[in-house]
Amino acid sequence: MSPMTINTNSPIFQMQENEEAIIAEVVERSLEKVLADFSAEFMLNDAAYKELMRLHKKHPKVPHWQNIYRSLNRTGPQEHRKLLEDLAEEHARDIIGHFNPKVYGFATSMVPAVMSLFFDPQFSWRKRNSFQERVMIEGHVESARKLSEKGTVILVPTHSSNMDSIAVGWSAFKSGLPPVTYGAGKNLFTNRILSFFMHNLGAYRLDRRLKHELYKTVLKTYSLVILERGFHSLFFPGGTRSRAGEIEQKLKLGLMGTGLEAYINNLRKGKDKPNIYLVPCTINYYLVLEAETLIDDFLKEQGKSRYIIEDDESSKFIKTFSYLKKTLDLDASLFIRYCPPLDIFGNRVDDEGQSYDEQGRTIDPTSYVRNWAGEISMDENRDHEYTREAGRRVAESYLKNNVILSTQLFAYVMFRYLVHINPRLDLYQLIRIGAREARIQRTELIQIVDRFKKLLSEQEKNGVLRLATTLKTKPAEQIVNEAIRYLQMFYSKEVVLDGGHQIHVQDMRLLFYYHNRLKGYGFEHVFTRQILEPVMGSRTPTGELSRIG
Repeated sequence: MSPMTINTNSPIFQMQENEEAIIAEVVERSLEKVLADFSAEFMLNDAAYKELMRLHKKHPKVPHWQNIYRSLNRTGPQEHRKLLEDLAEEHARDIIGHFNPKVYGFATSMVPAVMSLFFDPQFSWRKRNSFQERVMIEGHVESARKLSEKGTVILVPTHSSNMDSIAVGWSAFKSGLPPVTYGAGKNLFTNRILSFFMHNLGAYRLDRRLKHELYKTVLKTYSLVILERGFHSLFFPGGTRSRAGEIEQKLKLGLMGTGLEAYINNLRKGKDKPNIYLVPCTINYYLVLEAETLIDDFLKEQGKSRYIIEDDESSKFIKTFSYLKKTLDLDASLFIRYCPPLDIFGNRVDDEGQSYDEQGRTIDPTSYVRNWAGEISMDENRDHEYTREAGRRVAESYLKNNVILSTQLFAYVMFRYLVHINPRLDLYQLIRIGAREARIQRTELIQIVDRFKKLLSEQEKNGVLRLATTLKTKPAEQIVNEAIRYLQMFYSKEVVLDGGHQIHVQDMRLLFYYHNRLKGYGFEHVFTRQILEPVMGSRTPTGELSRIG
């Protein structure tokens, strides 16, 4: 795929000159929303109380919020409204993203060559595109590009790493898509290099520590305003990175709901291009930079994640440097697959933006948002159901377009084998098994991998998932060797050891993490009956059923 010419017609290129107008609109509409239901005094009291409670342990004295809290009884409604407006503007200025066309031009044209030069020890000018060649972009790319000219596109990728926004942003440029704006946790802006690019490439800041209603309203209103202004956007409906390595199925629907609201407002205003399209995509890594921290967090909290990990591998320059250097030695570093686009209600759309139902019949999407009198209207309960259905369709699309790589196939086989031969152990007991107990004969492993690959090939034909193009032609022994090599490359200790006739597992946590990429398909029972038992024969263990999901 050759480099694309930058299309400067997208509204994001006028972001800097429209910044003050955007802030003013966000503040005005935010105040209109909150004051429709609550008084300014109530909103200030809510903000001050929650911030004082949050900051109390670290900062017992917080003069700014204490002054607001104490002044509420001494001032009247006019002062309250002015203070609320100032606070809303403060939040809007902290949230708003910036876009510098010069930085965008540099990042898209020079970074791949610089990274190849910097990280590839065999670099020559003829190999200056080696970084680009390792990022495999596939799927419905052309459809996404055409739809970006007919309306506003929201990219909704899977989320497993802080590298994701960079990877998707790069893939969008290479695919001829205009640049996108996206929300990023404020903690990510602590890395100076990453912060510079994010700050100048449309990223807006999310402070997930702030729980008061005014901040949440300003944040939602900001995303609504930029969508209505035609800014193509990106958001991760999984919320945070997948702690367990699974494909997300329980999605946060906030921005999809905002997209629907923006669509309705666009129709009411009679905009030429009112449609908003969802483009799911999957980001598929052989190795995930932060896997050790993420799986540890999952195992400690058992699904009750801390929501923000302040200090992980992506915040450490040396760790990120090592990751990039080693993954660029792979045949392909990652696969990004664009799924079939959807309208904001979750219906399939063609390249012309026409919506279709599940029976293939054409749909007029405006009919979804008309009331009994035929007028375009908002309806909270109705629109919530539409958004929930759109989320369900996105989650289905993730599973169907999940690209399985050698490390994930290998990890699934190894982990399910160990679950099978240790039926009385729960997950934590299994993780504590040492390398001496967690092992398999190489010949047996190759047989199981071969059978499982054939099963996955059949599943691909049925549209259940995707196999990486690099995986399809490789024999089982080569898949095993490749996965072992990759899993020995980067982490604090090698995930598996190659003992010749036997393969030993050293880090069961990471084996579990990569195994989870194939969780959600219900393969476990089929894997036991059709893959393991025919190979293991009479050695199949009996006894208590495993308690591991």
